[in-house]
Amino acid sequence: MRLPTDAIIAVTYKCNSKCVMCDIWKKPACEEIEPRLYAKLPGSLKYINISGGEPFLRKNLPEVIAVLSKTCNEPRIGISTNGLFTDRIKEHMETILSNSIRNVSVNVSIHGIGKFHDAVECIKNAFDRAIDTVHVLKEIGVKDIGIAYTATNHNISQLSNVIELAKELDVQYTFCGIAHSSELMFKSTNEPIADLEELHTQLEKLTKNHLKSFYPRDWFRAYIDSGNYYYAKTGKRKIQCGAGTDFFFMTPDGDVHPDNVLNWNFGNITNRAFDEIWNSREANEFRDKVNINNCPHPCWMLCTVFPHMRHNALNCIKWVLINKFKVNSGMNFSPVQ
Repeated sequence: MRLPTDAIIAVTYKCNSKCVMCDIWKKPACEEIEPRLYAKLPGSLKYINISGGEPFLRKNLPEVIAVLSKTCNEPRIGISTNGLFTDRIKEHMETILSNSIRNVSVNVSIHGIGKFHDAVECIKNAFDRAIDTVHVLKEIGVKDIGIAYTATNHNISQLSNVIELAKELDVQYTFCGIAHSSELMFKSTNEPIADLEELHTQLEKLTKNHLKSFYPRDWFRAYIDSGNYYYAKTGKRKIQCGAGTDFFFMTPDGDVHPDNVLNWNFGNITNRAFDEIWNSREANEFRDKVNINNCPHPCWMLCTVFPHMRHNALNCIKWVLINKFKVNSGMNFSPVQ
């Protein structure tokens, strides 16, 4: 079995936000594995998303990042944050930068402008605090900064506004997709998007603008964003999913799962070697039983689409070229399903 290239690692379940689409802040405290144990993860990892909870609430986060960077030979590490704890974020990122850790990005969650964002996070002045964090990150020299938006029934009209905000702040933006349901992260039962017409309008405009862009990064964002409407409408996806093959999700206490939606435990890193977990009976049973056609909880998220794109680069390039031609010729693009 080939080793994974991508991982979503929740370093803590502690959280200082109360997002409407996420119940992590309600989870009971769990033991967090020591930084040294992250050295047991495979050196094959090239892309790591550090998540939570709120990662910056973990006091030894810089040490965790240092271990992962050394173990995996300087992978791309993206840290997701709600941006509420500005002083702690500044302190941790200054330490990470002083450790000469390269290829580290920070994505600050912003789900709308002003009161829209505050309503999603259920925290007063959350928007202003997140914006302050973006400015502080720029001031201390973090090179790769982005803002990340998740669509819910509370903020579906805000996508284009968040994109404009990213331009004003001169940072990247990430549309994480619609809020999913999960026993491991998010909320067990998130409501489907009710206003599909508004979602379609927002995504159609976004995808067309990306395909008309001069920047290749935007073209491949179009590939991802165009699939979100199909998923929101049908709850399905047709492209291959690499859960448990190309990537995995690990909880703060070391349980390894195929992704952050499916509650299927392969084993725990504290008492087993990663190779043993990756080739365990539980992991192989998952791969035998769950695939694109019979996954009990299909999803469309960056962590599941990115690995597919990397392993199917030619197909992605073909989609981009065909649909870039269509859009620039005044025709509609063909959504990725």
